[in-house]
Amino acid sequence: SGNLKEIEVTRIRENPNNPRTDIGSVEDLKASIREHGLLCPIAVRWKDGCYEVVAGSRRLRACRELSLKTVPCNVLPQIGDDAAYELATAENIVRENMNAVDEANAVAKLFAQGKSRTEIGAMLGKSARWAEGRRRITELGDKAMKYLAEGRINLGHAEVLTMCSPEDVNKYLEFATWKNPEELKRAVMDARPLLERAPFDAKKLCRNCEKRSDRQLDLFRDVQCSYCLDRDCFENNVKIEADRIRK
Repeated sequence: SGNLKEIEVTRIRENPNNPRTDIGSVEDLKASIREHGLLCPIAVRWKDGCYEVVAGSRRLRACRELSLKTVPCNVLPQIGDDAAYELATAENIVRENMNAVDEANAVAKLFAQGKSRTEIGAMLGKSARWAEGRRRITELGDKAMKYLAEGRINLGHAEVLTMCSPEDVNKYLEFATWKNPEELKRAVMDARPLLERAPFDAKKLCRNCEKRSDRQLDLFRDVQCSYCLDRDCFENNVKIEADRIRK
C-alpha cells in the first residue's frame, strides 16, 4: 500500500539495485502509454532526498522517452533495501519477464538474504521447486552463465545442467550443440548408471543412498528410472562384486 500522487519525472531516480540489468526496448510500452496513458503507476520510495524507483523502471524509461513531465506514482511507506529488492524482483519476474540470467541471480540474492525457497516461491507466485531450480542455475559456473546470457544455451538447457556435477557441466558446454533441452537430458541420463541394471545387489546396497535420482526429486522428479548419481561409488561396487565372484 502507499499514496498515489503525480510526481515530476525529473524528481525520480533509477533504482541502483534493480534486479533487471537490461531494461531492453520500451517501444511497446511507449505505444501503450500514447494510446491509453500509464495504466499502472510506478512504485517509488523516498530515499536520500528524492524519489527512487522500487518497481517500474521500464515504465519510467518509456515516460522519459515520451517527454512526459509528470507520472502517476505509488509512494510506498518507508521500506529498507531488502524489502525494496523483493518488491522489484517480484515486479520484474511476475509482470515484466526478466531475462534468464537476471532472474536466476535475483532469486539467488533472495536466498542470500535468508529467505526460504517456500517463501520465495510464494512471493513470486511460483513453486518452491522453481525457486530452488533458479538458485541452482547460478551455481553452474561463469561459463554456463555466459552461454545463457549470450543465448548459446537457453533456460531449459540450464535447468537440465543443474542435474550435473561441475565437471560434467563444463564437459557438456564444450559440445553445446543440442537441438533442445530434451536431447541434452537424454545425453545426461544416458551417461549415468541405471541401478536396475547394476551387476551388484543395488536394492540392498543403494536402498537408502541419497545419491539416487529418485531421492533427489527437486531435480529428477520427472525421471522415470532410478539412476546412480555417483559414478565412482557405482564402479567401486562393481569392482567389489567382481572380486567376490572371482573368489
